Amino acid sequence: MKKSVYSICGMCAVRCPLKVEVENGKVVWVEGNKHDAGMGTALCVKGGSSIDFHYDHEWPHSSRIREAERGSGKRRTVAWEEAYDYTRDKLTT
Repeated sequence: MKKSVYSICGMCAVRCPLKVEVENGKVVWVEGNKHDAGMGTALCVKGGSSIDFHYDHEWPHSSRIREAERGSGKRRTVAWEEAYDYTRDKLTT
């Protein structure tokens, strides 16, 4: 089932109005909200790439800590509190 949802872009601080096409629970198209007189259907590059960022399997969706040499790709998922503590310890030593 395809439907249109009206929202705002979260890619920067401007928060442009959006029209989002959703099909079977997945975002398939994003454009500016034509009901907004100032923006029309225009989007900047950040807003236009928001689908790619949302579904990118390499984009971190949780906090992770590297467990091996840089570039190995070996990381473990941790709670945010542990990630904050890890970062604090690295910055203060």
